[in-house]
Amino acid sequence: ERLPAAMPMIARTLPRTIVFLGPPGVGKGTYAVRLSRLLKAPHVAAGDLIRDEIKSRTPLGISVEEKIAAGQLLDDEVVLDLLAKRIAQADVAKTGAVLDGFPRSIAQAERLEELSEVELVVNLAMREDALVAKLLGRCTCANCGRSYNTASVNLGPDTHRMLPPVILKPLAPPGGRCESCGCPRMARRADDTPETIAARLRAHWRQCSPVENHYREG
Repeated sequence: ERLPAAMPMIARTLPRTIVFLGPPGVGKGTYAVRLSRLLKAPHVAAGDLIRDEIKSRTPLGISVEEKIAAGQLLDDEVVLDLLAKRIAQADVAKTGAVLDGFPRSIAQAERLEELSEVELVVNLAMREDALVAKLLGRCTCANCGRSYNTASVNLGPDTHRMLPPVILKPLAPPGGRCESCGCPRMARRADDTPETIAARLRAHWRQCSPVENHYREG
């Protein structure tokens, strides 16, 4: 089916949104960016909004950085405030937006429905051992921020839990240099450690599973 080239607003008072759900490392950002380019609609990632606050060293950013380093999920109010400001901007009002990493709680989902018209929810899933390997391998260009992943994942089937094999090739910068800007330096997130990843995944399953059920029942 041919998708529209844009998401025009026709007789609507709320911007349209498409939501990508899933645990850290599953690929929400990758697919959300691809879809946003196809639809010519902004890609709005909760993680990017939060990292901008951290980079700016605002009081909120410093507080958020400490929680992330401890593997904790952020309070609803923090994420809601940042997202509400972004959705209110003119580009989202015109074309809608593709959301990545939001909502993560029932309260956030209900608030999002007040801010926008949620037209589609995509829930991505992957084996936990594959997620851990992917998260340990991800990195970004130190200059332009383009994402890469050095993990080579080759997991056989899990017959006990009836899970299929997972084979993922590394997506490393070719020749050791960023394809976008040529920078040879790659940076890794400070919170991508085995201990913090395990804590983040546990927090995700605990807090975000009800969100999946919310949209299934809706």
